[in-house]
Amino acid sequence: WERQEGVLRSLALLAEHSEEMRQSIAGGGAVPLIQSALAAETHPAVQAAACTCLRGLSRSVLNLRTHLADADVAPRLLRCLRPALSRDLQAEALAAAANLLLPCSSLREQL
Repeated sequence: WERQEGVLRSLALLAEHSEEMRQSIAGGGAVPLIQSALAAETHPAVQAAACTCLRGLSRSVLNLRTHLADADVAPRLLRCLRPALSRDLQAEALAAAANLLLPCSSLREQL
Protein backbone atom coordinates (compact mmCIF):
# COMPACT_ATOMS: atom_id res chain seq x y z
CA TRP A 1 0.00 0.00 0.00
CA GLU A 2 2.93 2.36 0.61
CA ARG A 3 3.96 2.25 -3.04
CA GLN A 4 0.43 3.04 -4.20
CA GLU A 5 0.26 5.92 -1.75
CA GLY A 6 3.59 7.25 -3.03
CA VAL A 7 2.48 7.09 -6.65
CA LEU A 8 -0.74 8.96 -5.91
CA ARG A 9 1.02 11.62 -3.84
CA SER A 10 3.60 12.10 -6.61
CA LEU A 11 0.87 12.53 -9.20
CA ALA A 12 -0.88 15.02 -6.92
CA LEU A 13 2.30 17.09 -6.64
CA LEU A 14 2.77 17.06 -10.40
CA ALA A 15 -0.84 18.14 -10.97
CA GLU A 16 -0.65 20.96 -8.48
CA HIS A 17 0.79 23.72 -10.66
CA SER A 18 0.28 22.93 -14.33
CA GLU A 19 -2.87 22.58 -16.40
CA GLU A 20 -0.89 20.69 -19.04
CA MET A 21 0.31 18.22 -16.43
CA ARG A 22 -3.23 17.77 -15.03
CA GLN A 23 -4.43 16.91 -18.53
CA SER A 24 -1.57 14.47 -19.09
CA ILE A 25 -2.15 12.73 -15.79
CA ALA A 26 -5.92 12.43 -16.24
CA GLY A 27 -5.61 11.33 -19.86
CA GLY A 28 -2.76 8.97 -19.05
CA GLY A 29 -4.74 6.57 -16.93
CA ALA A 30 -4.54 7.97 -13.40
CA VAL A 31 -8.30 8.21 -12.95
CA PRO A 32 -8.85 4.41 -12.75
CA LEU A 33 -6.02 4.29 -10.21
CA ILE A 34 -7.83 6.93 -8.14
CA GLN A 35 -11.10 5.02 -8.46
CA SER A 36 -9.57 1.79 -7.17
CA ALA A 37 -7.73 3.62 -4.38
CA LEU A 38 -11.00 5.11 -3.13
CA ALA A 39 -12.47 1.64 -2.65
CA ALA A 40 -13.53 0.84 0.91
CA GLU A 41 -11.06 -2.02 1.32
CA THR A 42 -7.91 0.01 0.64
CA HIS A 43 -5.62 1.43 3.32
CA PRO A 44 -6.75 4.84 4.67
CA ALA A 45 -3.42 6.42 3.69
CA VAL A 46 -3.96 5.29 0.09
CA GLN A 47 -7.50 6.66 0.14
CA ALA A 48 -6.21 10.00 1.46
CA ALA A 49 -3.55 10.11 -1.26
CA ALA A 50 -6.24 9.39 -3.86
CA CYS A 51 -8.28 12.29 -2.50
CA THR A 52 -5.25 14.57 -2.75
CA CYS A 53 -4.65 13.47 -6.33
CA LEU A 54 -8.33 13.95 -7.15
CA ARG A 55 -8.19 17.45 -5.69
CA GLY A 56 -5.21 18.29 -7.91
CA LEU A 57 -6.83 16.92 -11.06
CA SER A 58 -10.11 18.65 -10.29
CA ARG A 59 -8.44 22.06 -10.55
CA SER A 60 -9.00 21.66 -14.27
CA VAL A 61 -12.44 22.55 -15.62
CA LEU A 62 -11.82 20.23 -18.55
CA ASN A 63 -11.06 17.33 -16.21
CA LEU A 64 -14.17 18.09 -14.16
CA ARG A 65 -16.31 17.88 -17.27
CA THR A 66 -14.65 14.86 -18.87
CA HIS A 67 -12.34 12.38 -17.15
CA LEU A 68 -13.66 12.85 -13.62
CA ALA A 69 -17.33 13.08 -14.61
CA ASP A 70 -17.04 9.89 -16.66
CA ALA A 71 -15.30 8.06 -13.81
CA ASP A 72 -18.14 8.59 -11.33
CA VAL A 73 -15.75 9.33 -8.44
CA ALA A 74 -18.25 11.30 -6.33
CA PRO A 75 -19.91 8.33 -4.56
CA ARG A 76 -16.53 6.84 -3.69
CA LEU A 77 -15.34 10.18 -2.41
CA LEU A 78 -18.42 10.57 -0.22
CA ARG A 79 -17.67 7.23 1.47
CA CYS A 80 -14.37 8.74 2.67
CA LEU A 81 -16.32 11.30 4.71
CA ARG A 82 -17.88 8.73 7.07
CA PRO A 83 -17.38 9.59 10.75
CA ALA A 84 -15.75 6.24 11.56
CA LEU A 85 -12.76 7.00 9.31
CA SER A 86 -9.62 8.95 10.21
CA ARG A 87 -9.77 12.71 10.39
CA ASP A 88 -6.85 12.99 7.95
CA LEU A 89 -8.80 11.03 5.35
CA GLN A 90 -11.92 13.07 6.00
CA ALA A 91 -9.96 16.32 5.59
CA GLU A 92 -8.48 15.22 2.27
CA ALA A 93 -11.88 14.02 1.04
CA LEU A 94 -13.51 17.29 2.03
CA ALA A 95 -10.82 19.31 0.22
CA ALA A 96 -11.36 17.25 -2.93
CA ALA A 97 -15.13 17.56 -2.61
CA ALA A 98 -14.80 21.35 -2.42
CA ASN A 99 -13.27 21.36 -5.91
CA LEU A 100 -16.00 19.08 -7.21
CA LEU A 101 -18.68 21.47 -5.95
CA LEU A 102 -17.63 24.36 -8.17
CA PRO A 103 -20.38 25.77 -10.42
CA CYS A 104 -18.52 24.57 -13.53
CA SER A 105 -18.43 20.97 -12.29
CA SER A 106 -20.82 18.39 -13.65
CA LEU A 107 -20.16 16.37 -10.48
CA ARG A 108 -21.76 19.02 -8.32
CA GLU A 109 -25.20 17.46 -8.48
CA GLN A 110 -23.83 14.04 -7.47
CA LEU A 111 -22.47 15.50 -4.25
